[in-house]
Amino acid sequence: MTVHEINAPVDAVDAAVMALVEAHVDKAQQARERSNLRGWFVGQTMKQLNGTAERQAVEIAVNKALQ
Repeated sequence: MTVHEINAPVDAVDAAVMALVEAHVDKAQQARERSNLRGWFVGQTMKQLNGTAERQAVEIAVNKALQ
């Protein structure tokens, strides 16, 4: 297995995060107000991508999406 098979592309991470934010508008609003709730989006994104994304990249995408 190569590195490219392990790490999800950044655009896939961004797309997964945006889909979650759009599907869970109420949770997104809560996460904007309370930053400790952003972990839910990180976890759900990692789960959706079967753990193939780097956690730091997911955290950056979540923070960007919830600004």
